[in-house]
Amino acid sequence: MAWFNFGKKKEKIESATEVVKEKIETSACLGVFDFFALGKSDQLLILGRLKGNLKLGDRLQVCNPGESFESFGELTVEKLSNGKEDSNFLTDEPLAHIVVAASEVAGRLKKGSVLYTSKIDERQLLSSYTDALYTSFVEMQNGDMSNEDYLRASLEDSVEICVCSYGIVERIDKMGVKKNIKKIWLKLPTLRKLSEISCLKQMRSM
Repeated sequence: MAWFNFGKKKEKIESATEVVKEKIETSACLGVFDFFALGKSDQLLILGRLKGNLKLGDRLQVCNPGESFESFGELTVEKLSNGKEDSNFLTDEPLAHIVVAASEVAGRLKKGSVLYTSKIDERQLLSSYTDALYTSFVEMQNGDMSNEDYLRASLEDSVEICVCSYGIVERIDKMGVKKNIKKIWLKLPTLRKLSEISCLKQMRSM
């Protein structure tokens, strides 16, 4: 009998926790690291760093800060995961997995796009944007770019990636390993040609 009561109490606590989560106002900002079509389904898996809290069913605005901070559409969260297990609610997740329906809006996504809720200011959007570019192109891809990456990247995106790469070279150079890390910068010939003048101006201003 005691075990039965304990189980009931535990169930009530878990239910109460879910209610509290439901009442929390969603405030989320996620910079896109990468995205994939889920087989032959009409869904898209988005990977990125979540800042704030997000739950199933939330509607997120989408923008490409390298082009404009204005939203170009909305996506609805159909599935959430931390990469290990599905969840109804995520908070400050370093690598959130979000599933949305394939659509015209989803078709405009690129690495560096930002998904966000209302009341997120431009400073937060910019922070998620630069973090996503750094994580995607420098940490995950080691400076390599696919043809699709190149076609989707705006001039502002290319400059930002170049600056991120240059910053890594300079910081690590103080530790005596510039030659190894500089390879990242050398792997961006396409971007260097695309934004050489703008990038040099950015470097000189540092």
